[in-house]
Amino acid sequence: MTKKFYFNGKSLNHQIHYKDKWGKPYCNYIDKNDIIWVGFGYGEWGGNLFVFQTSTRKFLDLSLDSFEITLFPIKSFFEDSSSLYISAGLQHMMTSGIIVKIDNLKASTLFSSESHWLNPEKRDSMIDGEYVGPATFNPYSNSIYFYSQNGIFFGEKTKDLSRTVNWEKVVSRNLTWKYGQPDAVGSPMHVFKICIVDKTKLVFLSQNNGVGFYDGQNIIVR
Repeated sequence: MTKKFYFNGKSLNHQIHYKDKWGKPYCNYIDKNDIIWVGFGYGEWGGNLFVFQTSTRKFLDLSLDSFEITLFPIKSFFEDSSSLYISAGLQHMMTSGIIVKIDNLKASTLFSSESHWLNPEKRDSMIDGEYVGPATFNPYSNSIYFYSQNGIFFGEKTKDLSRTVNWEKVVSRNLTWKYGQPDAVGSPMHVFKICIVDKTKLVFLSQNNGVGFYDGQNIIVR
């Protein structure tokens, strides 16, 4: 224990500026290499990330590539045997979400979903994107799970997960949503964390319904 504070004012999001503090992070994670990942959500102003290497006690630079952090508040971190992943999503007028893969501190988009017109020329019907919340890796089935406004989805890593058709909804949502965010129009993400139990079962922590359990068929909340 160094009993020291470490601060980095360098922002990956050009809309967000820090002087001497960050404020409250939305999520954090310590990976298998003891690197600390800290994620922030600023509603319509997107998110931010800080990566701290505990062995050297230094902040690491992350290359975002095509990941537009100005559009996506960070919702969770998770990892498999080789990579770290970030889930992010926003509900502001429209809904959108993304899952980003990190290898050697460089980001690449694994899955992206945005609201879009059913008929772009007529603009007569809007199809919502997936408002991606927390996500996690299931080592028992080599798959990724994420929660959105439409329920719980999973995708096998052997498939092309950039394609929506390769994600399967395992259960529809039956949880309580509340409207009103301080920094965006719409609802705050009401599921904060997902943990895998076995190949088909998981538990989650929600804002309005407490702890929930998916038994492979139904969602049970307590």
